[in-house]
Amino acid sequence: MNVRTPSIVLLATLVVAPPMAQAQSAAAASSRPPADGAGEAYYRFVLGRHFESEGDIDRAIEAYRTAARLDPQSAEIPAELAGLYARQGRLEDAIAQARRALEIDGDNSEAHRVMGTLLASAVEDTGPATQRENKIAAAISHLERAQHRPGRLPDPSVSLTLARLHLRTENPAKAIEVLRRLVEDHPILEAWLLLGQAHTAAGEPEAAIRALEEGSTFDARLLVALAEMYEQRERWGDAAATYERASAADSSTADLRSRWAGALLNAPGEDSARRALELLESLLVDDPTDDRALYMAAQAHRRLGSLDQAEAAARRVIALQPDGLWGPYALALVFEQRREYSRVIETLAPVLAKWSPSRSAPARHGLTLLTHLGFAHLQLGRTDEAIATFERARSVADGDATYSVYLAQALVTARRYDEALNVLEPVRQKQPTDFRVTQIVIRALTGVGRNDEAVALLRSAVTNAPGEPTAYLALANLLSESKRGDEAHEVLDQAAHRFPKDPSVPFQRGALYERSGQLKQAEEAFRQVLALDPNHAPTLNYLGYMFAERGVRLDEAVNLIGRALTIDPNNGAYLDSLGWAYFQMKRFDQARDHLARAAQQMPGSSVVQDHFGDALAALGRHDEAIAAWTRALEGDRDSVEVAEIEGKIRRARSQAQR
Repeated sequence: MNVRTPSIVLLATLVVAPPMAQAQSAAAASSRPPADGAGEAYYRFVLGRHFESEGDIDRAIEAYRTAARLDPQSAEIPAELAGLYARQGRLEDAIAQARRALEIDGDNSEAHRVMGTLLASAVEDTGPATQRENKIAAAISHLERAQHRPGRLPDPSVSLTLARLHLRTENPAKAIEVLRRLVEDHPILEAWLLLGQAHTAAGEPEAAIRALEEGSTFDARLLVALAEMYEQRERWGDAAATYERASAADSSTADLRSRWAGALLNAPGEDSARRALELLESLLVDDPTDDRALYMAAQAHRRLGSLDQAEAAARRVIALQPDGLWGPYALALVFEQRREYSRVIETLAPVLAKWSPSRSAPARHGLTLLTHLGFAHLQLGRTDEAIATFERARSVADGDATYSVYLAQALVTARRYDEALNVLEPVRQKQPTDFRVTQIVIRALTGVGRNDEAVALLRSAVTNAPGEPTAYLALANLLSESKRGDEAHEVLDQAAHRFPKDPSVPFQRGALYERSGQLKQAEEAFRQVLALDPNHAPTLNYLGYMFAERGVRLDEAVNLIGRALTIDPNNGAYLDSLGWAYFQMKRFDQARDHLARAAQQMPGSSVVQDHFGDALAALGRHDEAIAAWTRALEGDRDSVEVAEIEGKIRRARSQAQR
């Protein structure tokens, strides 16, 4: 179903042939003898219409010319001849006759219609911008005068052309005025489509939607345009419902079902994903090689947690498009959801090694893959590779600050703080209130010991973005790290007052209490979070790990962390927490199984590798334990005692030699 609107109505469409009734009257008139000069002119005029209706253009032209000689003061005759010339593509002759008609009668609507139409159709053929602007202005002037026809409705083709010209000259208000009059009398597809475009150009998206909603009662094809408008406004549920209506009107069109499924995939909730999958499976029954349907099926399966089916669909896309980008992308998303970041890299790196922007693989597609590749490297602690990936993305993105932010984030992770600040400086100048940028700047400033400056910057962020809870949380965390706990809790008090139902606020308070050793207060804060949201996975994990770390209430710890893993089954931090709880219970085999998964997923986390080494050592696997502890020393060294790990390695080597 093609609903695209042409830019300028074609000349052959605008300059219509004489209606049949006029041709029939001409045939009748041809049998009447002329009474006088004026009567003879009228007779020749009607005869010209008759000849044109019969396709005898030469005789029609001759009849009009004779009529013009007989009645040289009639503007209607050269105006009619101008229309005939225009329909025959004889544009210079058409313009000459239209001008002659206007010399006789400056208000002749037919002559204005022909002149305006011809000027509009020739706009693209005009050279310099000034000439185009002058021609458009002249066309608008003629067409507006053509619409003033006493006792007659406006010509739809003239109104459409006039509206397009107003849009072209960035005057959507005039276009809306013209189109509103048109749809009242002629509710045609093109008019409603243009009315939607005009409201959009005027910055009135809701009015555009209302216009298309109103028009869709007249023509089902407008449903597609309406659905597209909903998509632009991210009203995915409305878009899906509208595509459903369009599909009901034309159930044979696979494209509509595909677009319907796409809208459902963007809508929230499992029900939308299931309905999308049903549609996609029906499309694949009709055409098993529909790579677009397969790609979306992979996304639907992934949304529903069916990762094996998602992987299978993604691999089928790759088989159908071995040199394409979307199959590897769909597969990488599956691996991301499993937290299998090494496999993300194995999937995307070879594809991107061969990729360069082209018409078939534009820059934005490659940038999407580069982004996921860069963050997979970061997850595995491969900061050099991440930095190189984001540097490449930034060079491709041609000024898009997003990739500078990603690069700075990788530089901060690599502890290259000054470089990160240099990368972000031009971004900060252009986007001084972007809190995403501010957060990375804060990390860089604290990394180089400029804590006071970081605190001042965060206080400014709280002032400038009072509706952003993350700013309060970041400020409280930084104050706590700066040993200013009372101030941190004051900030959280402000956040709790402003965001009383946001679980992140008591969660942050619980974390501050836990880090300062106030365990009872920490537990109370975490219980408050769970009262607001019983399925808040970070809290379930944090509270459970707090018990496991201290070797208390271990059964409850296992229960809490298990609930977190039910919500996010592949989260490496949660796997580490559960493994450590089992270790504290001396259930070493279960501990090893969970810690092995966490260690594979988080090779750069020193604390995870340390825990894994402890579990292996408890099972007598000293060489493997030494390898894990060695990785711990090579990792981020956060939350570990280096000397303690080195002591473990020495003792394990001694025991391994016995």
